[in-house]
Amino acid sequence: YFGIAIVAAILMITVKKLQSRAGMRGYIGKWVGVLLVLPLGFAAMGGATKLLKAEFGYERPYAAIHEHKVVVLEQRERNEATRSFPSGHAAFSMFLLIAFWPILSESLATIGTLLVLGVGWSRMALGMHFPADVLAGFIVGAVATLLVRYIVNNVMRVVFKLHC
Repeated sequence: YFGIAIVAAILMITVKKLQSRAGMRGYIGKWVGVLLVLPLGFAAMGGATKLLKAEFGYERPYAAIHEHKVVVLEQRERNEATRSFPSGHAAFSMFLLIAFWPILSESLATIGTLLVLGVGWSRMALGMHFPADVLAGFIVGAVATLLVRYIVNNVMRVVFKLHC
């Protein structure tokens, strides 16, 4: 119920902002763009993250550093010890922020940015990732989602005459 309340609040704030700024056509275009970027961007970001994890196979901090120097707060399977680079959580949080960016108010965009940074910090604090893993996750999430957004925007502009 808490999640539904948050989504409802975001929708109400967003509708008010977009209707006053761009009119109904711009509002629809932005939402259609977001709804297209969500599944396509998720697939691109997830695929890129999986490929990089399989290619590099870097150890997580708890596996690379002596156990008594890293306190692990999150239990993982043994085969996950070599899947550190890039951070999937960091990539996913960046993906969500960029996917929803066109419909976020300024204050929600700021909150979203702080949440993304908090996810990155938490992955390091939990002993699951090195800083480079988190940074790479942010980059993978951003590049994949921005590429998908660029393609979706061009298709919508040319085919449907909508600007998102």
